[in-house]
Amino acid sequence: MLRKASLVVFFALFGSVRPSEAGLIADVTVAAGPPIWSYTLFNNEPANSPNFISSFSLAVNAPITVTGTPAGWDFSTDSDTFVFWFNADPALPYPNDVAPGTSLSGFSLTGTATSSDLLSYGLAGWDHT
Repeated sequence: MLRKASLVVFFALFGSVRPSEAGLIADVTVAAGPPIWSYTLFNNEPANSPNFISSFSLAVNAPITVTGTPAGWDFSTDSDTFVFWFNADPALPYPNDVAPGTSLSGFSLTGTATSSDLLSYGLAGWDHT
């Protein structure tokens, strides 16, 4: 099953997307488990926008294991309450950021919960100028 959330719409799997401080226009889709949840980030900024997606945070409320991280990204988690995926590029030009008009998949986790709660997640943007 595939569900989509925009920056101002709530949905029942893991929360709502909050706009980044840079005013990022983005969407996240989730292929829902259980036991596997997979996420794809969409940067809906215009092609000439300097706003790139550089991190994705997700609140959880159950034991989880991160099973997918895109190439060039890394993550931090306490395995119970949050996952924070971030671009691991060490220097400009940050080729693994999600550019305007593109998407990135490969974010996934497994969990033991058999139902979901309304928790939050967010995207952070990086102005490449």
